[in-house]
Amino acid sequence: MPEEKEKYLAEGTVLDRRYEIRRVVKCGGFGIIYEAYNQNSQKRVAIKELFESEYMYRNGEKLVISEEKKHIFENEKEKFLKEARRLSDFSSEPGIVHVLDYFQENNTAYIVMEYLEGETLGEHLKREKKLTEEEAVRIILPVLQALEEVHKEGILHRDVA
Repeated sequence: MPEEKEKYLAEGTVLDRRYEIRRVVKCGGFGIIYEAYNQNSQKRVAIKELFESEYMYRNGEKLVISEEKKHIFENEKEKFLKEARRLSDFSSEPGIVHVLDYFQENNTAYIVMEYLEGETLGEHLKREKKLTEEEAVRIILPVLQALEEVHKEGILHRDVA
């Protein structure tokens, strides 16, 4: 099994001839989120890489997928890119991160999104231990409104954060 550090793209890796990887932000069940720099627009972005550690590993920049799981991965990649296309239509919707670009490279797929500053709800709860009722309503209402909009379009989003 490859070492943990080999799971991620190396700092300085350039994707799609313009997105320079700066650091790993988060690793989840369906992918890895990187902070990156768009060399063309000179702006910081977030890039989600489709990565399923159960049946994939990295060989340099390229991902290697186990032969018996290739059909599963191709199906997941198709869904991933379809979700990116559909979410890019919600650029004016508050509460939904803006999808700026999506592409295939290194035997996988990537979604480029606006980079949002701040702490996660999990980080906030670790620090504060609880939310007041007012804080909870202030946070959850925009999330529910955004989910309602994407659900109207038949999108079941798997990455609510």
